[in-house]
Amino acid sequence: RTEAQLPVAVMNGIAYTSINEAVAAAPIATYAEGKAGKAAEKAVIKLLADTKGGFDVGVETGSLATWKIQNIEIDLNGKTLTLGEPLVGSTGTKTSGIRVLAYSDLKISNGTIKGATALRGLQNYGDAVVEDVVFTEMTSAYDTIGNFGSLELKGNTVVPNGSNSAILNSSYLYSD
Repeated sequence: RTEAQLPVAVMNGIAYTSINEAVAAAPIATYAEGKAGKAAEKAVIKLLADTKGGFDVGVETGSLATWKIQNIEIDLNGKTLTLGEPLVGSTGTKTSGIRVLAYSDLKISNGTIKGATALRGLQNYGDAVVEDVVFTEMTSAYDTIGNFGSLELKGNTVVPNGSNSAILNSSYLYSD
């Protein structure tokens, strides 16, 4: 196997060659189910090696009627996730490393997240828990974390300043 073919993540006993592939394979639920208080089935992803990636938690479809939500727990397992391949965001604004969409859930723990080219390391519109994660090399970022949802920082999490701030807190209203 070439390095590109080696597994970097595992979920439910299935190995994936990219974290993006593992996140895309996680179970989904509808936006309507999320708004009604029902979470998607939880997927637990464990990194096996340092890797690069950029991904949405949830699936933006351009319409809230068909939008999908996810509930993902990522154990970095002491490894490093370098953001930016690809960058994610809405059409025309793909500038984030990780984006958590409304009514989606992300818990990420136990490792390092490098900013690389991301203008925002974590863009959160849902519910995010960050535990024992060190964000590094966020000098290209405006804000290391943009929080427009619910954010909980736990343990020995380190969130350095981007060029504007470490964490931007605001609100976002969905017109549905």
